[in-house]
Parts: sequence; structure tokens; C-alpha cells
Amino acid sequence: MSVVITNYNRGDFVLECLNSILSQTYQKWEMIFIDDASTDDSVAIVYEWLQRNEASLRDHQVVIHQLPRNIGFAGAINMGFYLAKGEYIAVQDSDDYSHPLRLEREGIAFAMERFCFAGDCLIKSADLRDGSMGQRITNLSPKA
Repeated sequence: MSVVITNYNRGDFVLECLNSILSQTYQKWEMIFIDDASTDDSVAIVYEWLQRNEASLRDHQVVIHQLPRNIGFAGAINMGFYLAKGEYIAVQDSDDYSHPLRLEREGIAFAMERFCFAGDCLIKSADLRDGSMGQRITNLSPKA
């Protein structure tokens, strides 16, 4: 599974984002970090995090791609999709963090059928040829 993270000037939040992926119970993931020409210290923070967590990341591929100019979220996420090598793609913003079971739950759901995820709910993807939008199946958020 590929985790695509887009970033623009989120240096204050990016560590929590990265640590939440590192602490996933599902371990077969790669991380694609796309920086959309940030002007803060986001990228330096990511490289420092990589060095500190080198041993924990040994079994994972981490790609950091810095865009030469700001192209916006749509352009940045498309670049991440292009670079992703996983069978499935999970999207995460650099100012968000994931529950430790997120990738495990999404992986199980993907293995059972074709699904796409929107926010914290699971959407069953209909056959795209029939033009329907899909059906909400369940809320993936942990119970409080």
C-alpha cells in the first residue's frame, strides 16, 4: 500500500503526520511525500525525521519529492499517484494523522472488494461504467 502525503508549509504538523504512519499496525507500506514548494522548514524536518527513524524504516520505501514550484493540491497529489507503486493508495494531508489501525482496516476492506475511502468513511465503489457514485458502507473511525 502506498501512502501519499502532500505538503505545503506544514512544518508545525508534519512530525505527527509521519509518526502516525510509522506506528501503523499494517507494515507493508511505502510513503510518498510530495512537497509543493514549501517556503518553511517542512522538508528539513522530514529529512531529520528520516535520519532519526532510519532503523524503523528499513523495510519501507520512502520517497521525498520536492516540486520546483507550487502547483497546488491537485498537481501535488497527482504527482504522488504517479510515483506510487503500491496496489492501493492511501491519501493523507501533512497536517493530519492516522489512527494506528487505519492501513490495516483499509487493506482488509480493499482485499474484500473494490473500495475507495473518503475522510473517515468507507465508500463501496460501484462499477464505474454504470456512472453511479457508490454507497456508504461503514464509518472507520474508532469508537470514542
